Amino acid sequence: MARPSTARPASAGRASGAGPRSTGATFHGEARFGGATFRRWAGFYGATFHREAAFSRVVFHREAGFDEATFNGETGFDGATFNGEAGFVGATFQGWAQFERASFRDSAGFPWATFQDLAGFVGASFQEGAVFGGAAFHGDAKFDGATFQDGAVFDVVTFHGWARFDGVTFQDLAGFVGATFEDGCGSSAGTG
Repeated sequence: MARPSTARPASAGRASGAGPRSTGATFHGEARFGGATFRRWAGFYGATFHREAAFSRVVFHREAGFDEATFNGETGFDGATFNGEAGFVGATFQGWAQFERASFRDSAGFPWATFQDLAGFVGASFQEGAVFGGAAFHGDAKFDGATFQDGAVFDVVTFHGWARFDGVTFQDLAGFVGATFEDGCGSSAGTG
């Protein structure tokens, strides 16, 4: 895999081929998409979710764009399947963000994303490149049991809380150039 750039783009943009850019959607109440199927591209660019955003077990058949989105409440993508590119460039997660057992079958991009609370990627599968470059994890970050088939970039990431990578499989490149671990990295995270 060619080493993806962690440079922040001038404009977050959309996943290639995703269609027209849809910006500024606002969800004042809970946004529940659990179990939904998006057969074509899904554009949530710049969206604001004021309360819970539930995307558990969602299937995205094509690109899913959440670049520059703001999630103010709890966010769940656990068990979701991303068949196309998944873009979370510059996204902000104020509450906990769960991507446990999510399957990313194309590239997954979280560069410059901010996670204010727990970020859970336990058992997630990344089949193409996964880029977290420049992201900030203010709470604990759990990647236990995750699989990275085609490279993982954590360059210039700051882990303010505990970072867990127990049982992770890196099949290809794993970059942590310039990453900062303030609280530690291991299996004894403070939030169990």
